[in-house]
Amino acid sequence: MLRNMRAEVHSLDGEWEFSFAGGPWRPIRVPGTWQAQTDVPRWSEGPGRYRRTVRVPSYWQGRRIELAFDAVSYHAEVLVNGQRVGDHQGMWTPFAFDVTDALQLGHSNLIEVVVTAPGLPAESRFPMRQALAGFIPDVSLPFGGIWQGVRLVAHRGCAVDDLHVQADLHSGKVAVQASIRAPAGLSPQAQALLTLRAPNGSIAALNRLPVRSDRLDATLAIDHPLAWSPEHPALYSAELVIEDTPGDPLLQVTRRFGFRELARQGEHVLLNGVPVSLRGALHWGWYPDALCPAPDAATVRDEFARLRALGFNLVKLCLFVPSQTYYKVADEEGMLLWQEFPLWLPEITPDLRRRAPDEYRAIMALVAPHPSVVLVSLGCELGRDVDAEFVQSLDDAVRGSAAGMLLCDNSGSGEAY
Repeated sequence: MLRNMRAEVHSLDGEWEFSFAGGPWRPIRVPGTWQAQTDVPRWSEGPGRYRRTVRVPSYWQGRRIELAFDAVSYHAEVLVNGQRVGDHQGMWTPFAFDVTDALQLGHSNLIEVVVTAPGLPAESRFPMRQALAGFIPDVSLPFGGIWQGVRLVAHRGCAVDDLHVQADLHSGKVAVQASIRAPAGLSPQAQALLTLRAPNGSIAALNRLPVRSDRLDATLAIDHPLAWSPEHPALYSAELVIEDTPGDPLLQVTRRFGFRELARQGEHVLLNGVPVSLRGALHWGWYPDALCPAPDAATVRDEFARLRALGFNLVKLCLFVPSQTYYKVADEEGMLLWQEFPLWLPEITPDLRRRAPDEYRAIMALVAPHPSVVLVSLGCELGRDVDAEFVQSLDDAVRGSAAGMLLCDNSGSGEAY
C-alpha cells in the first residue's frame, strides 16, 4: 500500500448499500461487521455484497489512484464500474488496488465489494481452521464485512512503499530506509529532507539527500535520546519530504518510533537495562457491540487505565490483530503488548502452507514499528500436527522484523502459564 500525506484522500467510510446472499439491498455502515448491523444469520459466511457510488473529480487526471482497505473479513472481491480490479484473502491486513484505468473521472463510479466470511463447516469456501481466524470465532463468531476504513487515494507521482525506522538507544543513531516510487520526470535537483523530531515536536536532527534511486537509506544521530518506557513513553517521529521544486513537496510521510532496548540477562528480562516484571492480562479481542477488534482511542485508553489499576503492565493480544488505533494508543500510554499471531488448532493444508508466511509478513509490518510490542509468538497451543517445517516458514517470515522483541514459536501451554 502506497503512502504519501500529500496525496489527496477521499474517504469512503459511511453509508453503503448491502445485500446478503442475494437478498434485498439495505443501508449499512462502513467500517463495521454485518453481524452487528443486520438480522442475517450470525454464523453464515455470506457472501455479503457492498456497493457505493462515488463521484471522482476530473482534476485527478494524470494521477495514480488507489482504492485502499485497512481490513476486510475475510475474502474480498473488488469491482469498479463492473470491472474486477482484484481480490484479497486475510482478515487482519490492509490491501489496495490500482483503479486508475477503471474509474471515469468527472463522473459517478460504482464500487462493489463482495465479502465472504470464514465458515465453521469443513465444506465452507474458507473453513475457519484454514483461515488464520484466531480465537475470536470461538469466543463469539467469525465476523464478516469491511470492518476497517476504506478510501480512494490520488497520488501525484511520488509515494513510499515502506518506511522502516530502527533506533539505537546507546548510540542515538536512527537508521531510516524507504522504498520510493518517483515519477520518471523527476529532476536531478530533487531532494529528500529527512527530519527527526523529539517528543516535544522540536527538530532533533535533519539531513538533505539527493533522490538518486528508488531506495533511500540514511542514518542520523540524536544526542542523549530519551528512552521509551511504560513510565515515560517518549515518542519521536521521522519525517521524509521529497521536493522537486523548493516549497512544493511531492511526498511527505512520517513514522513514530521510540528508543528502547529489550534484553535478557539470565532468567531476567531487561527493559532499557532495568529488570522488568511483565504482568499481563489476556485479551481475546471481544467487543460485544462491534463484534470486531476495532475499538476507538477512548475505549483503549479506558482499558489501559483499568488494567493499570489492577497492577498489569502488559496486554496479550491472544490470537487476533486489532486495528492500528490499539497499537498507537499503547505507544502513547506506555502499555506493553504481546502480539500472538492468529494460529490455533489449524488444519495444515497446502494452501495454508503457501499463504501463511505472506500473511505473517503483512501482520508483522503492522506490528514491528510500535515500541509497545515487546513479545511476539507465532501461534498458541500448537500440537504435533503443526510440523516443524511449517513453523520454520513462519519463523523465517517474522524473525527479520522482530528486532528488539522476544520471539517464540509457540505459546499458551504450561510453559507460558
